[in-house]
Amino acid sequence: MVRTASLHNTYRHTLRPAFRRLPLYACAVMIACLGDRIAGPNAPPSPGAVPVVHNLVESVVGCWQVSIGRWEPNMSIGEDTIFSWPPRSIELQAVKGTRTFEDHGWLVRPAPGVRPSVHDFSFFETRGSDSIDVVWTTGFSGLTMRLGRVGDTLRGQARTFWDFPRTAQTADVLLARISCR
Repeated sequence: MVRTASLHNTYRHTLRPAFRRLPLYACAVMIACLGDRIAGPNAPPSPGAVPVVHNLVESVVGCWQVSIGRWEPNMSIGEDTIFSWPPRSIELQAVKGTRTFEDHGWLVRPAPGVRPSVHDFSFFETRGSDSIDVVWTTGFSGLTMRLGRVGDTLRGQARTFWDFPRTAQTADVLLARISCR
């Protein structure tokens, strides 16, 4: 039996879908090449626009008196109590952290003249457009305050965390603005 040449392409069914996808591939290549030139989430803001996050950070920067309510559940944690208490007055700074843990947000420091806590690291992060989390940690244990703006105060709840199995405690928290002396 002699085979005759045919103009019929037996692979036609595999080529046609590839050509149909060509515009998709071309778009992907174009996006890859122009990536940083295409406006998107990382595009520079319009002239005069101020990002909401920076408005929030700027509005909370300054010194604050910290008041923590009763920790619940009420339990004796002995010498570990020291990990549940931040400085009595703090300064929220518009400075991005660079050290371990602190590189997650902006720096928190004891207010001028206030004794520091046992925590090696402290920072705050924005949560949406109207609240922040303030974290104090030794790298193992500490507390987080989730706070929202209420007038010229920050209010919310503090929660302890540990590097071993222990029930977390929570307490109401109030930060009242004070002058940085």
